[in-house]
Amino acid sequence: MSLNEKKKKSEIKEAELVDDKSYQSPYAGSAEELLKEMQQEISPEATPLWQYINDNAPKIAAVVITLVVLIGGYTFYSGYREGQMADAKGQLALIISKSDSANVLAELEEFKKTAPGGLALAVELEIARFASLQENYERAEQAYRTVMNEEKYSALGIAAAMNTAGIAAHRGNFAEAAAIYEDIVGHCPKDVQSVVYFQLGEMAEQLGDKDKAIKAYQDGINLFELKDSTDVIFYQNRIKELSK
Repeated sequence: MSLNEKKKKSEIKEAELVDDKSYQSPYAGSAEELLKEMQQEISPEATPLWQYINDNAPKIAAVVITLVVLIGGYTFYSGYREGQMADAKGQLALIISKSDSANVLAELEEFKKTAPGGLALAVELEIARFASLQENYERAEQAYRTVMNEEKYSALGIAAAMNTAGIAAHRGNFAEAAAIYEDIVGHCPKDVQSVVYFQLGEMAEQLGDKDKAIKAYQDGINLFELKDSTDVIFYQNRIKELSK
C-alpha cells in the first residue's frame, strides 16, 4: 500500500496499531527521530500534551501521522488564541488612552463582558483606577476586591488588598479595612509589613481601641532598623499620646 493510500485510509478511520517489527516506515528516519523532530517544532504551550503522547503512543509511523494532525490542530488553536489576546490587549490600550474618564469607565465595563480570561484582572485594575478618578469608590473597591481575592497574598494581591482597605477606610468602613490589614500583614515583605501595621493602628484608633492601636504602632516600629526615621518618631509620639 502506498503512502498516499495510507493517508487516505487514515482520513476515514482511526489509524490501526501495527507490529513494530514488521512495519515498513515511509519515512527515511526512524519513528523516534521523527518524534524528536516534531517535538522541536511544537509550541512550548503544547509540552504537557506532547509529554503524554511521547510516554503513551507506540513509536510507529501510523500513529505518528495521527499525532501530526492532533498537534497541528492544537498549535493552530494556540496561535489563534494568542492572536485574540493580542487584539484584546490593543483594544484595552485604546480604551484607557482616552481622556474622558467617565466614558473610559463605561467602555471598560462593556469590554469586560467579552475580554479574554487572561485579561480579566488587568481590566478590573483599570476599572478600579478609573472608578476612583470618578470618585465612584464603591465600584473601585469592588474591582480591587476581585483582584485581591483572585491573587491572594501574591504581590499583586497584597497591593489590591491595601487599595481595597484604603477605600473601605475612606468610606468609613474601618472594621472592614482593619480585617483586611490583619489578614495580609503576615504575608507582606518587611518593608510593606510596617506600613500595614501602621494602617492597622490607624483603624484601631478610629474604632476606639487604644491598646490595639498602640500594639500595632509598636509592631511597625520594631521592623525599622533606623529608630530615628520620620515614621518611627511620628508613631512613637502617637503611642505617647494614646498612653496618657
